[in-house]
Amino acid sequence: MKTSLIFVVIFVANFLAAKCDYQKNHKFQSPKKENNSSISSSCEYSKNEPYLGLKCKQNFRQFLEITEISPNSPADLAEFEQGDQIISINNKLINNEQQFSKFINNLQIDKVIFIKILRDEQIQVLPLRVGCRC
Repeated sequence: MKTSLIFVVIFVANFLAAKCDYQKNHKFQSPKKENNSSISSSCEYSKNEPYLGLKCKQNFRQFLEITEISPNSPADLAEFEQGDQIISINNKLINNEQQFSKFINNLQIDKVIFIKILRDEQIQVLPLRVGCRC
């Protein structure tokens, strides 16, 4: 019982430390507005859609495998890698591309989500701030 409790405390401490380090090292800023008030950003006229900047495909293990990461995207800034296998997002299992797409489309822009991945046979949880596709 004591060993289990110690493991949980260490896990939570590591998780919170990783979250704090991530937030310190990855500052996300809103696009700067032009000084000319007659010119507005394109986001004001288009539908804001959640954006992570990665593409996935279901693999033989029934996980979603990251096949492509857009440069300078939220996923790139969060240091995801091609070949990472997504196990869950915010502790919700994601088994196929349709679930992934539906889940992403329902996310709130600028919210931090936690994606559990399998990389090099190691499970990791990476925080990622949801971006905007304008």
